[in-house]
Amino acid sequence: MQKLGLSEYAKIAEILGGVVVVMSVIYLAVQISDNNRLLRSQAHFNALELTQDPLKMMVENDGLASMIYQCNQAPNDVLLFSVASAFSLRQPFQGCSHERLR
Repeated sequence: MQKLGLSEYAKIAEILGGVVVVMSVIYLAVQISDNNRLLRSQAHFNALELTQDPLKMMVENDGLASMIYQCNQAPNDVLLFSVASAFSLRQPFQGCSHERLR
């Protein structure tokens, strides 16, 4: 068997380098795919959380829940109301005011 010369070692190293580059590209593609899946999942979670915030506010604030309930009972009588009274802990919500929207 012949001894390998420097040029043969260089060719083997070049082949191995090419294989390593291909393996790195494959690994990167898998990582990008996983990251995209994670970002889609996070975006879906954020959208769901945003839709739950109004319901959460209604559960936490009796005045707001009462105001929304009263306004849903008479949708044709949508009136101006005081948002401050809905969030005030000192005053219970008294219903929609009598000034109509224009």
